[in-house]
Amino acid sequence: MNVQGRSRFARLKSGLQHAFAVERPEDIELTDEQSRLLDRLAKKIVDWGLTAPAMVFIESFKPLNYVGSQFLAFFEPLIRGMFDWREYTIFYQTFEKRGSVEVLLDRIDFFESEKQERNKQKKIDKAKEKSQKRAARKASRGDHG
Repeated sequence: MNVQGRSRFARLKSGLQHAFAVERPEDIELTDEQSRLLDRLAKKIVDWGLTAPAMVFIESFKPLNYVGSQFLAFFEPLIRGMFDWREYTIFYQTFEKRGSVEVLLDRIDFFESEKQERNKQKKIDKAKEKSQKRAARKASRGDHG
């Protein structure tokens, strides 16, 4: 190999080094509208109890999110008849950013954790209430133990 061959290879290697890199969620800059839309979508997924299936589905299609966003752009005229056009545009523009899928997954995970924490607290509160009612009944009957 000559020196030129190595420099061409080195240039090719450096040029392709980040060709397939995906942005990290913390590197993505989303507008307020995009953030609100992703939050609303994530909350709906959690509220409907679809966290696990949605996360599996989203993870499996993560490498195709840019292609998918272009697909959505292509069918925009048809789909705008069914959805709010402004939100639809924001939705597909958000997913043109490669790291946006990871942001959505993080938000789903966050809202699912919040939901689990609320449910846990409800169970604790319900158990306390039940215990207090039981104690009140015992006290009213004169049971001491």
